[in-house]
Amino acid sequence: MTLEEVTAAFTKWRIARASTKESIPLDLWEKVKELVPNYKKSVICKALHLSGGQFNKHCFQANRDSKPTSKNDGFVQAIAATLRQTDICELNLQGKSKTLTLKVPLSQLSFVLPLMENLI
Repeated sequence: MTLEEVTAAFTKWRIARASTKESIPLDLWEKVKELVPNYKKSVICKALHLSGGQFNKHCFQANRDSKPTSKNDGFVQAIAATLRQTDICELNLQGKSKTLTLKVPLSQLSFVLPLMENLI
């Protein structure tokens, strides 16, 4: 699925929806998830007119549900997504009100992930 195809599907849905308050259908979110390995989050959000919060909620909800949460406001969760089939991996550290994004060469990922275990 390409970004252009998903953009067209979102446009079609927005034209046909009954109200601007109508939630984005799950089948459209599934299409967005298919884009994640091939496009940057910012590119997807801009093209589809999504907020970063909407994107994180729907594209990474399963990861959040499986991780314990912390009561502090520090970074508590690591989400990894490979970018555009290059040798770079994007790591999003998600807290209650903060997100930190790191771009790490795949060759260095084995050094970074053990360090992140201490954050969770």
